[in-house]
Amino acid sequence: MDAMAVSGAGLRAAEAQFTTSASQVVRSVAPAPARASGGSSGGLASGDDLASGLVGQMTALAGYRANAKVFEAADRMAKVTIDLIG
Repeated sequence: MDAMAVSGAGLRAAEAQFTTSASQVVRSVAPAPARASGGSSGGLASGDDLASGLVGQMTALAGYRANAKVFEAADRMAKVTIDLIG
């Protein structure tokens, strides 16, 4: 398998996970819309939503960093291989 392709896919997956969890964080801290009957807003969402969204962001960041390191290592290996051949 091509390490750069695999790490690239991992980078895209981490980006998607980060985007999803960021949306979850925004939804958890945004006030709920006002009721149609004219009542007050429903307040904030559960703290569990915020916590799981933040954990998702930290997990995505760790995945992104790990895949970036794999990509960098594969790039260095490719350069060394070219230097050895050339």
